Amino acid sequence: MDPVRILSRVCNIQDVNDLKTCVELLENKNKRLLEAINSRFNGNHIDISKLMDQLDNLQNQSRRNNIVIHGVPKGSQKDQSCKDFVAHFLASHMKLE
Repeated sequence: MDPVRILSRVCNIQDVNDLKTCVELLENKNKRLLEAINSRFNGNHIDISKLMDQLDNLQNQSRRNNIVIHGVPKGSQKDQSCKDFVAHFLASHMKLE
C-alpha cells in the first residue's frame, strides 16, 4: 500500500475518534443542561402552585363579608351609588331602615 494512503487512513481514523469524543462531550453537556432545566421547571411549578393557593385564599377572604342579593335586575342601580341603592332596596323591599 501507498504510504500516503496509509497516513491518510490513520488521519481519518484519528479524525473520527476526535469527532466521537466531541459528540460524547456534547451529549453529556446536553444531558446536564436538560437536568438543570427540568429541575428549574419543577421548582417553578411548585412556586406557581403555592401562588395559586395564596391567590385562592385571598379571594375567599375578600368574599367573606360580601352580601349577595338575589332577584335584583341588572342595571337597577342606575345613577345611584351602591351604598345608596342597597340602603333604599333594604328599606323598601325588606322593610329595614
